[in-house]
Amino acid sequence: MPLVEVIRPTPIYNTSDTNRIYYGKENSLNFDDQNLVREIEYVALRGERFFLDPKNPVPSHPSLVQVQIPHYPSNVLLYVDSADLTLTDQPIIPRPLPPASLIRSRLEAYAEVPYVWGGNYAKGIPQLLERYPPRDRLVPWVEAAHTLAGVDCSGLLYEVTDGATPRNTSMMFTFGMAIDKPTRPLDLILMDGHVIVLLDERTTIESFDQAGGIVRRSLVERLDEVADKKRLVYRRFSNC
Repeated sequence: MPLVEVIRPTPIYNTSDTNRIYYGKENSLNFDDQNLVREIEYVALRGERFFLDPKNPVPSHPSLVQVQIPHYPSNVLLYVDSADLTLTDQPIIPRPLPPASLIRSRLEAYAEVPYVWGGNYAKGIPQLLERYPPRDRLVPWVEAAHTLAGVDCSGLLYEVTDGATPRNTSMMFTFGMAIDKPTRPLDLILMDGHVIVLLDERTTIESFDQAGGIVRRSLVERLDEVADKKRLVYRRFSNC
């Protein structure tokens, strides 16, 4: 299959029916009962490479193409807008992990970033307002979801590491090495469907939907809050 490279941040969808995504519920985004748009998987960052499947065109939306993404294994078909891709003869290689000091400084700079399902590019993609023009004026939180101007829990880490960490929490359970307890900056606290990152030895940072976005908490308090989770795992991927 041909290799393609992302030339600008672009959403990866799990459906080819993008009209349903952007106009599916009362001519607005197809939010579920938790105000999340589940048809959006993540934002592919500039420079990401994956495979184009030319045998499966999307007649209902000629600019959409089906892709296979080695670093993002999926049980569903994945789609992306071809306007954000270019053919390449360069191989797929793992993205290098930035220095721990840079990752920490990026995390420390996060402030008032909203929680957006599928988001891992906090600046957002304003072009989506042109591709899928809203039919009504958008309130700020809906506009953030429309343009993916926010991050979800694993998306926070994905953005600050330039896409070098797994994009889903399920893949983080085997990322790095297991530790007995989180004590160092960038250690991970994992539970089903969520990840918390140590910002420093006493503070955690996470993007939490119930809090509306980025929150910082005391490590002791946060560990106490999640202590009753059935699956609680600690991992370390950095020597910070």
